[in-house]
Amino acid sequence: MTQTTPYQSSPSIVSPPAQARQMDAYLDVAGRYLPEALISAADFRNIRQLAAHLPIAPLTIFESHLGEGKEGLDFLICTPPHWVQQPEVRSLAASSPAWQSITALCDQWLTEPASAPFRQAMDSIWLEFDTSQQTEHQIEPGILFASMELSANQVQDQTQAQTIWATLAALCPNKVNSPEFVFHMEKIMKSLPPNGRIYAIGDMAGRQSEYTRIAIAHISNTAVIPFLQNINWPGDFNQVATLLEEIKPFNSEVSLDLDVGSTIGGTLGLELVNRHRFDRMWWQQLFAFLVNKELCTPEKSAALQQWPGHSNETNNPAVWPNQLLPTAHLQKPINCFLVRFINHVKLVCRPNMPLQAKAYIALRQACQGSKSKQV
Repeated sequence: MTQTTPYQSSPSIVSPPAQARQMDAYLDVAGRYLPEALISAADFRNIRQLAAHLPIAPLTIFESHLGEGKEGLDFLICTPPHWVQQPEVRSLAASSPAWQSITALCDQWLTEPASAPFRQAMDSIWLEFDTSQQTEHQIEPGILFASMELSANQVQDQTQAQTIWATLAALCPNKVNSPEFVFHMEKIMKSLPPNGRIYAIGDMAGRQSEYTRIAIAHISNTAVIPFLQNINWPGDFNQVATLLEEIKPFNSEVSLDLDVGSTIGGTLGLELVNRHRFDRMWWQQLFAFLVNKELCTPEKSAALQQWPGHSNETNNPAVWPNQLLPTAHLQKPINCFLVRFINHVKLVCRPNMPLQAKAYIALRQACQGSKSKQV
């Protein structure tokens, strides 16, 4: 069994504002539980240095490439739009066009009336940092996601289309003026199978990509190939069909990640999510399958299964009461926990490339009042 390494914090090369250290101290909790098979101490210091420039966010995710020779973790945060009002973010936006775009997007959301389609659509933002591409002078996300997960499950089909276009207009306004992009998006929306919902839209400008990432949830395994055929996806249908048959024991539906621009990109992500995130047997069987297909090393499989759990951080001043979660409804005394879980696994199909697997492990803040159930 891989041993857990308590990574020690270290000073940042560039001194961020004092309050920005909330996020890097928050990640020190993750450092207690991250096994060496997933990340080296040096790579964790790089993530912590990046996080030192950011205010705390209620949900953090680490992306791990599972195959042999794919080392290191990427770093993601999920947060409500009002997060950008904090001085650390405004400081980054003062000199960074990427952060200016992020703050402008969230400011627009904050100023629109509650009935506006964009306000109803976006419930949070995701920022994905490709840590290998960050420098000490440049802290910028590779992808900015507008999350529509809540609205995707709550609105009718006609309203759904309105909110999608409103979000696209706010996130990537140049794209909605492109006839080719509009054609492909309309084709995707018309081809969605029953219960299929676009739940996130990603601007990939930080990766110098022409594409917009479209994430679609609740597609049954049997509907995936017809859907991809309808939208003229240019990838390997045989590879996807074989994969869907192999993952049938784990899920009857998947989420899809598509790249859309003037064309449909050939890269396809298939996300496997277990709604019962602490179902250890399910994860054990899934990682055994990935190891058997040589998509995951045995060491990383064991390390990922060590991750789930929770810690009481009520007496950790870096975490509590520095939080974005509402607590007025809780009866005092209030306890603060950081919950660790595996969020999902993604299988990535690329043209003329071997299949790849990634795992996304999460660190989420939770608050509990004196009469609440245990976490």
